[in-house]
Amino acid sequence: MNSSTTLTASLTLLACSLTGSPDDKHLPLAPQVMTARTAYIDNRSGRSAVADETYHEIRKWGRFQVVQDRTQADIILLLTTTLDSDGDAWRHLTVIDPSTGDILWSDSKAAIYHLGRATQFLVGELKKRIEDQSRQSGSADKKR
Repeated sequence: MNSSTTLTASLTLLACSLTGSPDDKHLPLAPQVMTARTAYIDNRSGRSAVADETYHEIRKWGRFQVVQDRTQADIILLLTTTLDSDGDAWRHLTVIDPSTGDILWSDSKAAIYHLGRATQFLVGELKKRIEDQSRQSGSADKKR
């Protein structure tokens, strides 16, 4: 084997070891997100409809009890909206640890591309991430 073949093989092995299994698409969510049972919705989007949509999606999911006092929440769901340079609105959902202020997870969607369902998509993405990680944890526990 010449040195370039050895280097190529080594880099391929390194890349495979760094990518992990096909199920490991994302960095694991923080334990605070995985164990949270109460959530406070902090609407800074400028639109009450965004908070209403988020509340509806969270209630429909059933994982979190929405509380009215942020001091009673395990997590804060911060809702914001920004405009890009083209004037398109972007909806943001940020999960915050209320005791530290640390951002635990965040995602955004362009409102125009989702026909007004950006909030539904954002809550859905959080739900998918939590459920995927719960399943992976469950299968990892069974292997032990």
